Parts: sequence; structure tokens; C-alpha cells
Amino acid sequence: MNAEKSVFFEEEFVDPFDGEKNDFLVKAEHLMRYRLAADRIKNGKIVYDIACANGYGTKILSKVSEKAIGLDKTGSFLNDARENNSSDNIEYRQADLDKESLSNLPKADYIICFETIEHLEKPEKFLREAFDLLNAGGVLICSVPNRKYDPVKEDGAPKNEFHKHLFSRADITNMLESAGFGGLESLGQPWPNILVNYFHWTLGGLDKIAFKNDRSFERWARRIAYPTKRLRGTSYSFIFIAKK
Repeated sequence: MNAEKSVFFEEEFVDPFDGEKNDFLVKAEHLMRYRLAADRIKNGKIVYDIACANGYGTKILSKVSEKAIGLDKTGSFLNDARENNSSDNIEYRQADLDKESLSNLPKADYIICFETIEHLEKPEKFLREAFDLLNAGGVLICSVPNRKYDPVKEDGAPKNEFHKHLFSRADITNMLESAGFGGLESLGQPWPNILVNYFHWTLGGLDKIAFKNDRSFERWARRIAYPTKRLRGTSYSFIFIAKK
């Protein structure tokens, strides 16, 4: 399969509830990662949403935690989050993970970190700090693009200007284990990528379907993009669940 036909979206973040853009397959993937995280959180007193952007995912996490803390380096994203995705148990903080440490933050029970590690200059450092930030028995849930489907330039560098690294599943497994994590579980979201590659449901075709409301959109998103162990190698991104 050609990486140029992967479910690929060259923007810094994706808001599944942005009605001005179609992009159903990509939006479905992003939303269902957060639905998976919410389904996996049990007795979450403090949950971090790393690189929370406009906070739509933080708000989802807040419904299954005592406190959800969203971190992002971009002030405009955080202003949007505070205005549109706030609640009494949500806190947003500005932090640049390439320049700042997680060591001064309150300990967490869960850390959610989707499509972020590939953006960092030193992903190994981040994972070590995430391990230290977790309470004993805490869980990291993260997603990382599969290098097999992450488009590259002629020089081999990532085509997405925000991506600084390309990772295989083995790469991420080794990094997580080196940081101290165990009990690793890996999942994928194969069907959006399969639909594009095998059935040629292009981002200009299926993605133009208009949904009556968010509930209708989410119902179809769950059918197509909820993470699974099946066919995970054909997924645009790998999802890892790792325990301390």
C-alpha cells in the first residue's frame, strides 16, 4: 500500500466536531481514540490530556474523571478550550513539552497523549517523565502514526511539517519499555485506512457524507474507527496502553 493513500491530514490538530470540514475518516479516528480512553479509565482522580488543542477530548475525559487537566503549548488553542470546552473539573495549562518538564505537575492516574510523541524533539525524555508523573498502577494511553503510512518527502523526512520522527510499532514498544512501562497493549483503527487503500473510498468521496447531527456522526464513527486489535498493522496510527 502506498503511504500517499493513507488517512493523512496535514494539520496540527483535528476537531471531530468542526462542522466546516468534512474529513469523516480522520475525524472519526480522532474522536474514537478519546472514546477508547474514556472507556478504559477506571477511578481516574487526575487525568492528563497532553497536547489537548481546543479541549474537545479533555471534555470527554472530564466525564469519567474527578479532574481533567489539558496541556498544550499554543495559547490560542487553550483560549478556545476555556471558552468552548470547560467545566468545573477541567483545568487548562500552557506547556511546551520540548522546553518544560512534567516533574512539577500533580501526580496522575492516567495520561492521554494522542498523535503527539512524533511532534517532540526528544520523545524518549517525554515518556520517562510521563512514567514518573503517574501514580503506581497508573496508565498511559497514547497514539503514534505508523511509519508505513506516514507520507515522506524525497529526502525521507516526514511530509507533515509538524512530525519530527517516524516510528514503527517496535520503535514505540522499545521506547515505552525503556521508560519503565509494562503490560503493553497495542491497538489500531484499520478500517479508515483499508477503505482508502483497498476500496478507494477517497477523502473526497466518503468524507462528503453529511450527518444530521453529532449523534449520527458518532454512531458511524464508532462502527468504522473504534480501536481494535484486529488488523492493527494496517492502521494509520498505533494506539498503546501502557502501565506503570
